[in-house]
Amino acid sequence: MNSTMAASDLSGALLPQAWAGSLPGVSLALLALAISIWFFQASDDWAKLPGPPPASKLLGHLPQMNVLNVHRFWQDSCQKYGAKGMFKVRLLHMKVVVVSDPVLIQAIVSRASDLPKAAQLYDTVDELFSPVGHRSFFNTHDNDEWRVVRKTTAPAFSPAMIRKAFPKLMDVTSELCDALAAKVAAGESSVEMSEAAMRVTLDVIGSTGYGYDFKARTFARCELFEIIPPLLGEFTLRSTNPARAAAHRCLPFLPEARRFRQRVQACHKWWRILLASVRQTDLAAAAAEGDTSLRVCLAQLPFTDEQLMPNVAAYLIAGFETTAHSIAWSLYEVASNPAVQRRLEAELCGAGLLGPAARRLEFGDLAALPFLNCVLKEAMRLHPVASNGSIRKADKEISLGGYRLAPGTLLWIPFIALLTSRHNWERADEFWPERWELEGQAAAATGAASGPTPVGNASNPALTYLPFSSGPRDCIGQNLALMEARAVIASIVGRFELGVAPEMGSREDVRNDEVMKLTLQCSKGIRLTLKPRQ
Repeated sequence: MNSTMAASDLSGALLPQAWAGSLPGVSLALLALAISIWFFQASDDWAKLPGPPPASKLLGHLPQMNVLNVHRFWQDSCQKYGAKGMFKVRLLHMKVVVVSDPVLIQAIVSRASDLPKAAQLYDTVDELFSPVGHRSFFNTHDNDEWRVVRKTTAPAFSPAMIRKAFPKLMDVTSELCDALAAKVAAGESSVEMSEAAMRVTLDVIGSTGYGYDFKARTFARCELFEIIPPLLGEFTLRSTNPARAAAHRCLPFLPEARRFRQRVQACHKWWRILLASVRQTDLAAAAAEGDTSLRVCLAQLPFTDEQLMPNVAAYLIAGFETTAHSIAWSLYEVASNPAVQRRLEAELCGAGLLGPAARRLEFGDLAALPFLNCVLKEAMRLHPVASNGSIRKADKEISLGGYRLAPGTLLWIPFIALLTSRHNWERADEFWPERWELEGQAAAATGAASGPTPVGNASNPALTYLPFSSGPRDCIGQNLALMEARAVIASIVGRFELGVAPEMGSREDVRNDEVMKLTLQCSKGIRLTLKPRQ
């Protein structure tokens, strides 16, 4: 291989675009590293696994993975190489096994396996969550600390607290719908629903979780909307490119490095504001009232401010960003499929929840709207917001699917591969909410647990649908997220007839515009037309 070409290949993939080709010394150093990787020899069965060809002999699959639409690499590779439920890729010197078989995934994430998270890929968010780099429960290396946070905050997501949060959610959602109606009346031809959903979920987690009202639902300026999405995009790239963070530190004068630093500092300002709200909690009064809201639970943690701040940040981002994009994708699918929208309208109408004379949605309605739940589940299957999934590390030699894997092997579970693989699902690429009705009928007839009907894994059907992961490290707030999503979707569809704005283009255009910014979203947003119901 020509050394100049190799250096360009390395620097282009590893370093920021602004200076990737201008530092020959750095490129040569990286070339030396890559040469050592080139002679990397397999000491287990990793090399026997199928897998896509790497873009670079030196970098492996890093050029294919270090992009904002990395989820498409997972999805396409799974369709081609995932017949056995696992395939291999290489990230620089790191051996990676990508797993999409539900039975193998359960073995990886179960309590019995006790495999640690891949720290080097999760630690990229440290700088965002804490000015001193302290880790949150999301990526801490300390299992005891993780258990303390998980156990202490679990009451915040109990059925009682979720029900208690519902009236506030409905107040916020009603105000958002009023703001959307005002936009339509003012002549706006389309509305960006990802932003609208984030405004609802941010105000819900802010007020119910932190005692802080961002007042975002009125579409007033909100700084968090301006800084968090680009930051999450940057951290997505950093997770597979170990040189980006170092480059920003070494060359802080670069415009992209300066913007990154300013956004991080703005986030830290907000974390301090929310931390102060948590510290002001009257724990005695909360105990007397039986208050186990997130703010109270966080205040009970035996942590210093430096330890508590990253957990405050992690719960805020996880509490609004993920749910919001699940809502937006669901509304997009409703707008894209007229037959689905008509069925959902009929269900809401039958419950008295459609049109200007509709009654206010109540908590008990959510369980009585089965097709709404089918729509949400199918949207979360086809557009899993946590598409990149979970990454574990083999801390000892393990056997997986009949293959012997050496210590240090990364086990990557991209949820989009699991949830859209034709090896697991019939009509895998289609938005088909009726699949959940059919499965429910089959389960009722056989007495089996409800779950999707996968292809080739019929002995473990319930394991194939894991949008919130599984095992002891699954999403602690999933029940709250589902409650919010169902309520917001029902409220918006109840008040507006939805259409896809012309600027969105075709479904294929939308597919091509999908990006991962820690969560799966459309780069140009989800723009829908809204027609108030008469």
